[in-house]
Amino acid sequence: DGTVTATAFAGDGSGLTGITVPGDNLGDHTATQALNLNGNYLSGDGDSEGVFVNGSGNVGIATASPEKKFHVNGAAQIQNGSLYFSTLPAANLSHAESKITATLSGGPTADPIDQNIAFEVSDGSQFGSTEVMRLRGDGKVGIGTNTPANTLSVSGDVDFTGSLGVGTNTPHSSVQVNGSFATKVTVTSSSLTLDDSHSIVIRTGVLPATITLPSASGIAGRLYTIKNAGTGVTIAAQSGETVDGAASITLTAIPAYQFRTVVSDGSNWYVVGSN
Repeated sequence: DGTVTATAFAGDGSGLTGITVPGDNLGDHTATQALNLNGNYLSGDGDSEGVFVNGSGNVGIATASPEKKFHVNGAAQIQNGSLYFSTLPAANLSHAESKITATLSGGPTADPIDQNIAFEVSDGSQFGSTEVMRLRGDGKVGIGTNTPANTLSVSGDVDFTGSLGVGTNTPHSSVQVNGSFATKVTVTSSSLTLDDSHSIVIRTGVLPATITLPSASGIAGRLYTIKNAGTGVTIAAQSGETVDGAASITLTAIPAYQFRTVVSDGSNWYVVGSN
């Protein structure tokens, strides 16, 4: 009747016909050699789609020509995890991790504000990383902060190359502001030593007081305006430095409401504005 029963077969079977091999569960097997896909996809339904591995070991998802070690043609989703980057061997990944993490707090019905994409870089420790930038679901971006309060929130120093325009996209100077400008005003009735948190200082009170300038070294171009609204105030430089060639200058009650604007040249202070 043409039926052959055998427990083993030797050969490649290329000359056999009429043989049907039933499907099998590959999970029941232990591989003893590499699985050669011979230029074909590892597919769920036998079509030309799914996972493709080329001769160089590059893995493609929905592409038969992966250009890198992992190439995805289409949208990709990472759920409950992070995307890690490293130039070190895999065994050392935890020692120099940089990663992108996407989070959604509160589940699928959470407010979009709780959707975040965080960028982290290695902090130099064995397993640690430090967040350097965060994109929130409400469109706010934080650099140096994970709680941006505005469209762009930066915690730290910012360096600009080129021109900065506020209220204009065609600034004609290093900084151009098309609109009002605000600076900090400090009112004090006592003596005060200035630092980088001060700008305009108004001195009130009836007792003598001294406004001490910071060292001019390293802050060339910094401006302070000191106004006397009391009985008198002395503007003093740090030891070894001067204000218009003197250790200090004094604003007296007469004439009233005198002011001086001083600027650092990197070594000393100079008066560039007064009344």
